[in-house]
Amino acid sequence: MYYPITARRFWSSLAGAACLALAGCGPRQGTTVAPEQVTLWCTFSGEAQARVLREALAAGTGWKIVVLPLAAPDLLAGLEGTRAGDLAVFPEATLLDDLASRGLARGEALRYDLGFYVLSRAPVALADLAVPGRRLGGLPVAGGLDAALVAVLPSDLRAPITANIRHRSARADELIRLVRQDALDAAIVWAPPPAGAALEVLSVGGGDACCPLLAQPLSCSKLSSAQWEAVLAVCRDPAVVQALQERPGGRKGGAP
Repeated sequence: MYYPITARRFWSSLAGAACLALAGCGPRQGTTVAPEQVTLWCTFSGEAQARVLREALAAGTGWKIVVLPLAAPDLLAGLEGTRAGDLAVFPEATLLDDLASRGLARGEALRYDLGFYVLSRAPVALADLAVPGRRLGGLPVAGGLDAALVAVLPSDLRAPITANIRHRSARADELIRLVRQDALDAAIVWAPPPAGAALEVLSVGGGDACCPLLAQPLSCSKLSSAQWEAVLAVCRDPAVVQALQERPGGRKGGAP
């Protein structure tokens, strides 16, 4: 017999699975052995950057690093339900207050000022995106990313580019797929394209004008103070910051 999965049953199952993987809560003072795993929660819009951090942390510590991507509301609900995990990675600044108000934040968040990218099959300029009839993919209006993009676009192109957005998604991989399938002429994403994407890339904006990527340590982390120092040292490493700010290959703009 089929039993529908209600929201309550879903989060109960997720909580059980996470607690089995990350039993216990709170830092283990004086712990010297490597943790079984370190979990990075992230929103879909921060997934690409969370995976960059995962690779850097795995290389820098030798620990097993797990990335758990969810929609922003589900990330918050999942953390409340499981009270397990180490770091939350996201560009939605409103999540900072939500995590703090629920007692889930541990210290200050790390901030990375990143840029936006236009992905297309053929080279384009920003002015090309404003031509009437262009089929563009863009970022969700909620969460601040779309507003941050609009702020860095030239003032005369903001309205026509926004009017051409036909599909919005927080997932860069979804927008990339639609560009490859010719369902979209171009997509504006908050993430460098993956290696081998075989798409033209145009960098848009950067620095303080953009919405920052945030990495918030979590209060329910099992890591000791010494282990957290190792994590933060990797996250602050200039090479890691550069990897987050630039697409694979270390170049901004142009073709892959």
